Amino acid sequence: MAEAALHSTGEDTDKPDSVVLTRREGAVSTVLMHQPDNLNSFTPELRAGLAAALEEAALDRSVRAIVLGGSGRFFSAGANLKRGTVGTESIRDILIREYKPLFDAIVQAPQPVIAAVQGGAAGIGMSLVVACDLVVMEENAFLLSPFTNIGLVPDGGSTWTLTQAIGHRAAFEFAVGGDRMPAARARELNLANRLAPPGEALA
Repeated sequence: MAEAALHSTGEDTDKPDSVVLTRREGAVSTVLMHQPDNLNSFTPELRAGLAAALEEAALDRSVRAIVLGGSGRFFSAGANLKRGTVGTESIRDILIREYKPLFDAIVQAPQPVIAAVQGGAAGIGMSLVVACDLVVMEENAFLLSPFTNIGLVPDGGSTWTLTQAIGHRAAFEFAVGGDRMPAARARELNLANRLAPPGEALA
């Protein structure tokens, strides 16, 4: 399991109830989303904790690479829609306030950020993967852009990052089609840099 590999050796700095786990092994810092019971879907606590952990790793000059993963059987199921929104704040304002710091932490990090994907990465979780510099996917993993299926525009900057990574036609087909992209197809399109056996994305 990914979390077992994470805690095998090295230095852990997280608390038992943390929604984000961090690990340092040599010059590599691993940051793990840790809400496996809801497939690491994004809550305000996870968004804030993940952004803070990524920013902390990026500021550490002894860190040469950052690995981003998820605990349990899924990288991330995307936004936790069950939580809904509070008050009259617009979706745009929520995205800017809560998600932009997270994506800024990835794209502005001086170190390469590597996504290690097991299970699946859907919605904003998929956008997070595509924002990373390198992507390792387990052979049975998949990416999913379900935004148009629920009447939303793809967010997290994925319309731009997908186009940069795989070109306009393939990005458009994936973004509006609403179909899963298996790891093999992601590798074929160079969206995934490497495939790993099941359970070994973080190995």
